[in-house]
Amino acid sequence: MTTHSHTHEPNAGNLAACDVGRFEDLRAPEQFTLWAIRMWVLGKRRDRQVGRKLREGFAQVGAPSAAVWLETMMRTLTSNLCRNVIVHCVCDRRTSADEHMLLELLARGQVGDEETVLRCLNEFITASAVHTAGPLVTRLGETLADGGVLLGSTCYRTEPAAMPAATHAQTSFTVH
Repeated sequence: MTTHSHTHEPNAGNLAACDVGRFEDLRAPEQFTLWAIRMWVLGKRRDRQVGRKLREGFAQVGAPSAAVWLETMMRTLTSNLCRNVIVHCVCDRRTSADEHMLLELLARGQVGDEETVLRCLNEFITASAVHTAGPLVTRLGETLADGGVLLGSTCYRTEPAAMPAATHAQTSFTVH
């Protein structure tokens, strides 16, 4: 997954097409979950320990074991990406299509919609990892729900992403 700091990069103009909303337009459970995803990606990209902060955050919302499931799911997704996935910095007010996709995956996992979870995962991770990652998405969603963090649909598109494919070696979560 790719992250962007606050510096402007030469291709920053291309990023606007990936933005689909504003952080403040999300409901509180989606804001918290997206914050957690962004924190994990930021920690990974900058080689910082964010586990304690994530555990504290999940404990505060009543889902302490969700931190472990987030870590497991994100490690699995990251190691099996087949394209870059755009995740904004924790302080960014924009939301990307990929962030909405991740929220939608978890929301679908909470309601047991395995078919949609697997189909959406197929858009950005290798086919061989889809059946491994699917249960992790569902388990994290269920763990969040057990703690009262109920996610709703984020209006994620159902057609495949219109992003160029990348080789496995070139992919990452990109923080913007």
